Amino acid sequence: MDRRILLIEDSEPDRVLLRAALSRLDDPPRLEEAPTGEAGLESLEESLDGRDLPSLVLLDINLPGVDGHEVLARIRKHERIAGVPVVMLSTSSDPDEVRRCYEAGANAYLVKPESVKRQTAMLADLQSFFFVQAALPYDA
Repeated sequence: MDRRILLIEDSEPDRVLLRAALSRLDDPPRLEEAPTGEAGLESLEESLDGRDLPSLVLLDINLPGVDGHEVLARIRKHERIAGVPVVMLSTSSDPDEVRRCYEAGANAYLVKPESVKRQTAMLADLQSFFFVQAALPYDA
């Protein structure tokens, strides 16, 4: 299975940190980046036109324009992409925000680590869970 992560994140420093952390993994998945919610939704739509869907979406909440909440809502309403796992990323650990994301269908909510070391550990855990341990709808 081709393991691909779609990162929808507007912050270049956060994308750089995630790229650095991914490069430290033993068997990193392919990374596709979208700097806006609109670009992330376009990438998912293009996946339906012949490319495989990503194995996992890492979605920043605070995006300009179409924010992470709206992107998540559109993913969950779209019959062909609704099953793609979505992990919400935020700098906030506000319980109301966490609850809102889970109620909207997020598979996980993670507070963004600020160091490459912690980001690497987080990505290793995500990779182990979503790509090794979990049975995903697109594995069948």
